[in-house]
Amino acid sequence: MQRRAVRSRDLRLTLASVVLFAWAPATGETARQSPYLHVVGLTQAREGIDFSRPLRFEAYAKDPEMLGKKLAPMVDSLAADHVLLEARSYPVLPPTDPSAFLAATFVVDFDQPALATLATSMRERYGDEPSPRQIVEFVRDTIDPSSARAFDIASQVAVHRSGDCSEHAVLFTALARAAGIPTRIAAGIVIVRIGDKLGAFGHAWAETHDGSQWRPIDPTDIEGGEPLAYVPDGIMENEGPGYTFGLAWIYKRGIERIVVVENPAPENRDR
Repeated sequence: MQRRAVRSRDLRLTLASVVLFAWAPATGETARQSPYLHVVGLTQAREGIDFSRPLRFEAYAKDPEMLGKKLAPMVDSLAADHVLLEARSYPVLPPTDPSAFLAATFVVDFDQPALATLATSMRERYGDEPSPRQIVEFVRDTIDPSSARAFDIASQVAVHRSGDCSEHAVLFTALARAAGIPTRIAAGIVIVRIGDKLGAFGHAWAETHDGSQWRPIDPTDIEGGEPLAYVPDGIMENEGPGYTFGLAWIYKRGIERIVVVENPAPENRDR
């Protein structure tokens, strides 16, 4: 019975890898080193935008009205084919009940031996109540950045100890839940500044509940890059064997293209 169960689990994970690998960058050295799931088209309306102020950008999607409702705290205005967003407020997407994000699941399987060993090492370093930032540090020390994986579940990450943003988010979520912190996985877009260039990428990060609200936290170390905005397309609600199909649906309905626009000073804003 045990051998049959293992084979079934491996088959589900192989299928999951095939589905998620479609979101990975396709070719080239940059793609192999990318910490992201996929690249989103981004242009700037003009040069010399002041990045010391909250980023403002047009987000194009198949259904801008639905996108605007979902990201309401970020919305500046709604047009026929896009939503003008401002990275001043992070939107909290449903479900919001923190008690739903404490248990071990197929994806966040912190009850497995490999995860239990890592959790013990983390407690030895930080004590029985590590902070989210300490868990981030531990995850970054544990995972060797690589795009060779394809959204592993937490116990696989604990064994292979390599991966991109998805593996960082999954392992962080597992270790945080093991420490009693309500944590969930968010999928969406991150806009990153690297030197004088901007990029928009499909990304996975985590959200922790601090007792009053959900807060985003990114376990992935974006070396040489400065994240300017996180835009969640959805929350991983299905943490069962079919989790990758849910993620694919999130990205299919999400942002397709971004145009970064002028960031006027507050006194010049026409709102």
